[in-house]
Amino acid sequence: MPGSRVTLIAVTTFLATQQRRTIMRACFRPVFALMLAFALPAATVADPSLSLHLFTATYRGDAATVTDLLAADADPNTKVRGITPLHIAARLGVTPVIEALLAAGANPNAENEPQVLFDTPVGGGKSPLHIAASRGHGDAVAALLAGGANTDSRDRYKATPLHRAAEEGYVVAASILLAGGADPNARDDDEHTPLLSAVCPLWFAAKRDLG
Repeated sequence: MPGSRVTLIAVTTFLATQQRRTIMRACFRPVFALMLAFALPAATVADPSLSLHLFTATYRGDAATVTDLLAADADPNTKVRGITPLHIAARLGVTPVIEALLAAGANPNAENEPQVLFDTPVGGGKSPLHIAASRGHGDAVAALLAGGANTDSRDRYKATPLHRAAEEGYVVAASILLAGGADPNARDDDEHTPLLSAVCPLWFAAKRDLG
């Protein structure tokens, strides 16, 4: 039946897209870490630029160095280019680093700042929970919730972390958010609920592939 064909194509396209994203992230993460390792000096607790080194250690996923830097009074809430170390840890899904930052007083609800593109603010307002959810890092989502993250925080487009997990197809992250009390009926700027956010990518993929 035509409807079944649309659904099959949509699901197949969606899964293929998710697989490509997983492969790309696995490939690029060590590249970013390597670039930072050479761009900035090695982290040492004796260095006065503790906050800068905290970002470096967080990008590397080095929980031991992050803990040492925090113990030496590095500020867990400092921002560089509009993001905090906790945003980085959430993006990479490094749960031990997330837990170390939260234990040192990192704000689990800190919002990233919009980036300017052609004189127009783009994005912004995302909490670390938004970022972890949009990347499908279930353990990171759980750690942030345990650390006091607002389940229904809103980004610049009024989307919640559940919207972000749903639109990317991350079932585990979405399930953890729902178990943590996330509102399944929250609406973003486009009046989309998380359910509609999950369905839209499938519909557009099917429409494209069917011509």
